Amino acid sequence: MPNPISRLVARGARGLHRGPRAVSQTSPLVDANGAAQMLTVPASWLLAQARAGQIPHHRLGHYVRFDLDELNAWLQTSQSPAAPRVGGRQPANGSAHRAPAPGRPPLARR
Repeated sequence: MPNPISRLVARGARGLHRGPRAVSQTSPLVDANGAAQMLTVPASWLLAQARAGQIPHHRLGHYVRFDLDELNAWLQTSQSPAAPRVGGRQPANGSAHRAPAPGRPPLARR
């Protein structure tokens, strides 16, 4: 009799590429809580990204599992470049030198 887990993996291991793929032999599959802890994000955000097809995952029936090696690779490819800073530091409230909305007169200073 075939192993039920291997049957589920063969039938339901889908992720970002919408097709079966091999599971890493060096990293176990973890649930959303384990993967979220590694990425320091909420598990609900991680599951939403998986539902949207934005993050690699495996579906095992109704269970969603994540391969830590695949998440590390995804994290490396999704890294955004640092934006260059222009003009120095901006105030925290963002109010300095803000132009008035179109059609509105500038506010009078006290």
